[in-house]
Amino acid sequence: MVVRPYLFHGPDRGSRYTLLFESFVISWLKISTTDAVRKQLRLSWNAVDNIMQRAVRRGLARRKAPQSARHLCVDEVAFKKGHQYVTVISDTQGQALELRDDRGVESLAGYLRNLGGPPG
Repeated sequence: MVVRPYLFHGPDRGSRYTLLFESFVISWLKISTTDAVRKQLRLSWNAVDNIMQRAVRRGLARRKAPQSARHLCVDEVAFKKGHQYVTVISDTQGQALELRDDRGVESLAGYLRNLGGPPG
């Protein structure tokens, strides 16, 4: 199957693709890697990455401001090889509130300091 994108200056300035095509690319990215999607759809890595970045911006713009959370969930997630970690802070509904580089007490303490939590 060959998918040929329709070149179109869509609603996002600088976008060459329709929102329909971009949502198609995003649906593939949910189940595959950027490189695999790029090869399958015959797009450049930058084109796929730009589509993903625009989708994230649109999603963040639609996102409602989180209400104050009484309980926080904290998870330290490793990605790639080489032991690179991030700390994900979310509410009990699963909505990510903060993503911090590295892992450990200091990542969480920095977030709590910004909230006005107990001094660390």
